[in-house]
Amino acid sequence: LGHRIRSLTRLHARPHLMPSFVDNHDVDRFLAGGSQAALKQALLAMFTLPGIPTLYYGTEQAFTEQRASMFAAGWGSGARDHFDRSAPLYGAIAQMAALRREHRLFSRGLPELLRDNPGGPGVLAYVMKHGPQRALVAFNTAEHEVLLDGVALGAGVRLKGVFGLAGRPADRRVGADGQLHLVLPARSGQVWLLDGAGRAGAAAQPQGAPFTVDTLAQPSVGGDFAVSGMAPGVRSLRLVVDGDLAQAQLITPQADGRWQATVDTSRHIDAAAEHRLVAVTTDALKGQLRATPAQRFRV
Repeated sequence: LGHRIRSLTRLHARPHLMPSFVDNHDVDRFLAGGSQAALKQALLAMFTLPGIPTLYYGTEQAFTEQRASMFAAGWGSGARDHFDRSAPLYGAIAQMAALRREHRLFSRGLPELLRDNPGGPGVLAYVMKHGPQRALVAFNTAEHEVLLDGVALGAGVRLKGVFGLAGRPADRRVGADGQLHLVLPARSGQVWLLDGAGRAGAAAQPQGAPFTVDTLAQPSVGGDFAVSGMAPGVRSLRLVVDGDLAQAQLITPQADGRWQATVDTSRHIDAAAEHRLVAVTTDALKGQLRATPAQRFRV
């Protein structure tokens, strides 16, 4: 999906008039092999990206059979009616449709891809823009928490939570460094409206003591490799690759703040995939996540 978002306007002169769907009568239904949690994510992407959302009947009733009938007299119905406005997916789709109807940037705007994860399940995030209106849409397609770090939105920008697959997300405000860091729950989809353009030059403002990962000697590695950095005044930090908090290394810096670790590359089997490495910690006084600038590498 990240690739499709990047190439949207290049491939389609009028992307807002292109019908979009997650399944139809000519292919297996999404739920024939996917989960309802994943289907909700796919539907939320469809309702927040350019194109005309097109729903195949029965998706809202969690159908798994390709052409089963909605009503009792038809083929594959099991001799009963299935239309149910209280069905969970029916309600979720109605809420997504209301979100798109209320905020025109989802039907008239264009997306800017912020982050995806070519190495596997994880973060997918984009900003929808329409005139002065902006919205952040963030997904986690993994079955565990992941980190979305270093999203440059501008200092002081306010995020108003308007939709979430598991409930409306909390409002947020971007800090003085202009960078947003979020921990995304497993299989989540969340939407915030952005208010404010941010203050120019905010990203250059320091936030506490220097917290860094040293520049990697080589962007391409042949196996496990060493990484180091500085974290003055930090008791512990986590080294995170591709946002995967479940596999993050816990590291204790030395007394002078220097730290080092070895990155295990055994799970990175695609030589074409670019990986992203950051160190993160929590500021105990402010209760806010801090993250280093990212280092990128291929295996």
